[in-house]
Amino acid sequence: MAIMKKGIIIILMLISGHFTVNGQTNSVQSKINAIHADNYMKNASITFYAVDMTTGNEIAKLNENTSLIPASIMKLFTSATAFQILGAGHRMKTEIFHDGEIDSNGVLHGNIYIEGSGDPTWGSRFFTKEGKEKAFLKTWVDSIKAFGIKEIDGCVIADGSSFSYDGVPGGWNWTDMGNYYGSGPAGLSIYDNMAYLHFRTGEKSGDPTEIDCIEPHIPNLVFRNEVLSSDKNKDNSYAFGGPFSYDRFVVGTLPKQKDDYKVKVSIPDPEEFFGYEFTNALEHYGVKVKYRNLTMRQLALTKEEKDSIKLTKIETFKGQKLYRILNLVNQRSVNLFAEAVLNYMGARKYGKGNAWNGTKVVEGYWKARNNMTGFYMNDGSGLSRTNAVSAKHFVDMLKYMSTQKSFETFKKSLAQTGKRGTIRSMCRNGAGYTRVHGKSGSMNRVRAYAGYVDSKSGKKIAFAIIFNNFNCSSTSVKKMCESLFNVMAAY
Repeated sequence: MAIMKKGIIIILMLISGHFTVNGQTNSVQSKINAIHADNYMKNASITFYAVDMTTGNEIAKLNENTSLIPASIMKLFTSATAFQILGAGHRMKTEIFHDGEIDSNGVLHGNIYIEGSGDPTWGSRFFTKEGKEKAFLKTWVDSIKAFGIKEIDGCVIADGSSFSYDGVPGGWNWTDMGNYYGSGPAGLSIYDNMAYLHFRTGEKSGDPTEIDCIEPHIPNLVFRNEVLSSDKNKDNSYAFGGPFSYDRFVVGTLPKQKDDYKVKVSIPDPEEFFGYEFTNALEHYGVKVKYRNLTMRQLALTKEEKDSIKLTKIETFKGQKLYRILNLVNQRSVNLFAEAVLNYMGARKYGKGNAWNGTKVVEGYWKARNNMTGFYMNDGSGLSRTNAVSAKHFVDMLKYMSTQKSFETFKKSLAQTGKRGTIRSMCRNGAGYTRVHGKSGSMNRVRAYAGYVDSKSGKKIAFAIIFNNFNCSSTSVKKMCESLFNVMAAY
């Protein structure tokens, strides 16, 4: 009879998810099992894994080897690889050259070249005060004037050819392109590759809206406006337009009765616009330029033709330190910065920056250290729905990073519950307050988190959880994860 009772107790424990570790109830496994059993997860796929990094022991798991769409936690692989390969203090450089002769009157008989390596921070709203976005252009003009050039009998040639002219990584949706978060990486980026549409909305719901202006002014860019006014006090507008396309349209709704409502959209051709802005800056600060700006994409030179151009360096400018860029990748989830760093790593190793070469760098680095079977990476930001990664892939990477010299810098780059970034609002009244450092990810029918938990008992936990195709709101899944964080923090 006693044996039968013991068996029943064991079965009940298995059903309820109350597994034991060293004779104590495993509350983390119990929590993830309860989440999995929730009726809203009836049609969902979930992968979860949590490990004690000190002992290496598994704490809890659920389909830990199942590869799912990770959304923005994909950025953890991009940033971790960059910290390891490039170093926190690395700075991308942008160089200015000329290809002619400067006469005694200060006239350059030739062209100015801006050669980029992919730095995404020039004029970025994340690194400059509002209204000061163009300040760096004056510094660059000053360097040309200091070189003795007063007039250019040629043009500005923007050279962003260190990156491929793919525009955006494969797998990005048409509904993302055209919006600011779908701004693609470029060998020359400016103002976060983003512009503002200034809308005037109608008096009542259903009224048409008007676009007063596009800031900054981008020549030849035209928007067909189908946005309507709405009673809802939120931006529900979407811009559509592929890379290099200046014929775009915008749909959806905006709050009614607004005189100046700003909507962020992507710049069609950052390389071309960089040259345009620099030409304007030269003219504004007294250096005449004879011809309209050009780009390397427009010139379509062969490698032999490009190599035959004799260039004289005027100045080298270095951008922000890498750790500052990656802090924004992981805390603010800036897609452009993640893609720029991925492309940059690809360019350094394979000679050309694109998602294909960048992901090869990431995959190659981690295949030498972890089992990466079932790991599918197609961009650096996680915006592509063709990415597929398991919770175990993330935890194995996080465990490895915890043993590296770059760990503290990497951990500081992450968002933190109650403190900073996209998980700041989580766990404010629970055990997980300030104890979780991690990255969130969210897109339609996808929610994901990965990172570290410093538990109250002193355990150092690495974890990852990904949900695909749940039958509830993303906010509801967030609350489930918040409760999971609190349980891990109390474990």
